[in-house]
Amino acid sequence: MSTGDGDADGAGPARTADALPKAPLKWPNGGDWAVIVGFPLVVNYLLWMFGRDVMSAVITGKSATLTYVGRCIEGGGHTTPEPDCYGRWQFADGSTGSGEIHASSVGYGDTVLASADQAYSSLGSAWSMAGPFYAIMITTVVMNTVTWVNHYRQDRRERTRQLRNPPADEPETETGRTDSPGSPEERDEEAAAGGKETG
Repeated sequence: MSTGDGDADGAGPARTADALPKAPLKWPNGGDWAVIVGFPLVVNYLLWMFGRDVMSAVITGKSATLTYVGRCIEGGGHTTPEPDCYGRWQFADGSTGSGEIHASSVGYGDTVLASADQAYSSLGSAWSMAGPFYAIMITTVVMNTVTWVNHYRQDRRERTRQLRNPPADEPETETGRTDSPGSPEERDEEAAAGGKETG
């Protein structure tokens, strides 16, 4: 007696969703890769060129001691330049540097975060300026990656749906005789047969 489960008559267990066929993975083509990789590269390059001074200072900056501070500008308002000074500094290894100090509240003997040609009052001050650039750069890469991963997942789901549910085949046309005769001879035969029946 069959129970309808598909295994009483030896047919085996019913197929689960995981056993159904899935569409093969489809890798991006050359044009897709150009957008996937090229878009964040262009955006990040522009951001780096715009903010490379502060961004490189965060990466390569070292602690240094100011040996001279002068020509300070008190600024920071909406219509005035950022506060800065000109100064010279010395690193722990004895090497020196000089250039713009992105702060006005510094003096001789203070410790700053400096590269060869610029300095910041502290690492936190440098990060407050570089942080937005890094955040936008990382966000661009992450969002671009998520967008394309979702695109290819949706594409595979759609191809899998089409694979599991192919469109119905069109009905085949009959190759035999149709309702209307296809040749003059057939029409003559039918006319003769109809005349005999009426006679």
